Amino acid sequence: MNLETLPVLSLAAPSGKLAQDLGASFQRFGFALVADHGLDPALVARGWELTAAFFALPEADKRRGHVAGGGGQRGYTPFRTEIAKGASAHDLKEFWHVGREGSADPNMPANVWPDAPEGFRETFTELYAAFDRIGARILSHIAVWLGLAADWFDPAIDGGNSILRLLHYPPITDATGGAIRAGAHEDINLI
Repeated sequence: MNLETLPVLSLAAPSGKLAQDLGASFQRFGFALVADHGLDPALVARGWELTAAFFALPEADKRRGHVAGGGGQRGYTPFRTEIAKGASAHDLKEFWHVGREGSADPNMPANVWPDAPEGFRETFTELYAAFDRIGARILSHIAVWLGLAADWFDPAIDGGNSILRLLHYPPITDATGGAIRAGAHEDINLI
C-alpha cells in the first residue's frame, strides 16, 4: 500500500457519494484520508507548535501532568510507560491525552492541564471539539453506507469518552531491549 493508492476523500462531496467512498475506504484500508473537513489550518498549526513546546519541557515539568493510577486516560504518560497487550517491552513513546471537557459522567476522568506552554488548554479544547464534530459527520456517512439512519451512531458518541492523543517519539540514545516505538495493538475506538 502506498499513498498513490489511498484516495483522499472530500467531506464536501455529495452525501450519497461520500457515504459510498468512505465505506469503501474503511472496508478496503480500515481508515480514510479526508479533505475539505473545515478544520482551521491555523488551529492545527498552533496545536503542532504547542505539542512540540510541551514535549521540549524538562521531564519534571511534564511529569506534573501524570496521573498515577489513571491508566493514561488524561494528562501525561511518560516515555516507556505504555505497553501493548501481550507485549514484553514498553513502547518507546510519550504522550498527552485530552478528552471531552465538562462531562457530567462520573466514570469519565477530568482533563489535566499543564501550566505551560501558554494557550495549551484553550487550543486543545478547541481542537478536540473540532475533531469531535468532524468525526460525527464521518460516522453519519458511514451509517448511511451501512444502510442505517444517518443519526444511528449519535447515541454512541454523544458525550462519549474519546481522546485526542498528542504523541511524541523521543530520539533513542541507548539500547532498546527489544522495544519498538509502538507495539502491535488493537484500537478500541468507534472509528
